[in-house]
Amino acid sequence: MYPTIKDLDKEIKLSSHYQNIKEQRIAAKKQYLATQTDQDSLFWACADLFNEYAFYQVDSALAYSMNMLEHSKSSSDPYVKCLARLNVVEEYIQEGMYVEAMTSLNDIKRTDVPDALLESYYYKYNALYEALSDYSLDLEKKHEYYEKEFIYKDSVYVVNPGNKYISSSILYSEGQTEKALRLLLDSYETLSPDDRSIGPMAYAISLYYKGSGKREDEKRYLIASSISDIKCSVKEYLSLRRLAEILYEEGDVIRAHRYIEKCLEDARFSNARLREIQVSQILPLFEAAYQKKLHRQVFLLSCAVALIFALLAVCYIFLRQKKQKQKALDVANAKLAESSAIKNVFIFNLLLECVNRVDQLDTYRRFLNKKALSGDKVGVFSELKSVSFVEEQRRSFYTTFDDIFLQIIPDFIDEVNRLMKPEHQFVKEDGTLSMELRILALIRLGISETERIASILKYSKATVYSYRSRIRLKAVDPDNFEKNILKIRTI
Repeated sequence: MYPTIKDLDKEIKLSSHYQNIKEQRIAAKKQYLATQTDQDSLFWACADLFNEYAFYQVDSALAYSMNMLEHSKSSSDPYVKCLARLNVVEEYIQEGMYVEAMTSLNDIKRTDVPDALLESYYYKYNALYEALSDYSLDLEKKHEYYEKEFIYKDSVYVVNPGNKYISSSILYSEGQTEKALRLLLDSYETLSPDDRSIGPMAYAISLYYKGSGKREDEKRYLIASSISDIKCSVKEYLSLRRLAEILYEEGDVIRAHRYIEKCLEDARFSNARLREIQVSQILPLFEAAYQKKLHRQVFLLSCAVALIFALLAVCYIFLRQKKQKQKALDVANAKLAESSAIKNVFIFNLLLECVNRVDQLDTYRRFLNKKALSGDKVGVFSELKSVSFVEEQRRSFYTTFDDIFLQIIPDFIDEVNRLMKPEHQFVKEDGTLSMELRILALIRLGISETERIASILKYSKATVYSYRSRIRLKAVDPDNFEKNILKIRTI
């Protein structure tokens, strides 16, 4: 199972944790160095710290290699003397001090190099010429350095045929790409997850996939190499930078920018000036793309926020309209319910009143018929001329109307009085309404036309109009008096 880009993101977040572990280990070794007194012990304590600082902080590694060189002067062991000088050369190469590195290497006589350090000796020459070949702008010199690089690769191979990096490079130069890659892959599979060699091994494999155009395989091993570098607190590396370049080309600008900033941060921390220059050269390109991406995201976010506000405004308007419609509907329903209640009461009582009036007319008819049959014509004519029967029926109608209306709105008189000035309030009589109150009652029932009111109450229009005007002028709010009458609630 290969690590993913998300695994790398998690490890980058933990980089400070791994760095703290590294610093604690270095602090312990510095304490040990402070307790040593003899030159040999001081040499190996400095060698231990050199190994800790190598690829972590170049200046410190160079300083401890110089300390090793100083302590080696009193030693008669050629291994100690040569190791110190080779470590200085290694840091010169890391610092990009190629002239100094070449001078120091040339000062070491081949005959002074112990067999145990011969591979390292040739490897330093190989690394130096490889760096010179990579960074030379002179094509003729570049080719010259390249040829010397492979001369020393052959020398390393002669000394140690088991060196997988050198063996694969030689096979690759001979055109045996698949065999070279297979050699590295087999070696990679044998490494434990915490082995520091995973970083450079995985990076070397990624270069083969880069050459063959297999982008996904290249990314897979670059991720593995970057994770190993972070866990081992290696600050001088190439894999994360190359991965950032790929992600930038693929359009993952945000992550690529984050990775390249991490590369610059670690290069500055390790004082690897050459790496810092390399990263700084491509950073503006990443920065411009990142800012463009960021501005686009801000623009899209602004559009989204504007759209959300627009939708909220539409929702607010919609809900407000809905609430208004609901309120209007509730009012209409209330009026409808009220109107229905009024109609139910009036229809029921009207039917009873009509039946009662028919019965009374029938009784009156029989009464006149009886007088006529008995020959009492004078009595019949006398009854027909009299208006007492009609007046009696009208009074009965008013009484019935008052009774029905007060069943619907028992507090009608009290409610009307609230609308009147104190000195003009109506006297509440038991179960009856005054003429003014009957006019107001008809208005409350929705009969507002003066002509219709006059027809029901058998008054002239002028009389009804006069009543309405006088009542309105006695009200607290004359302009809205009749509107307020309509608002009086039923039971």
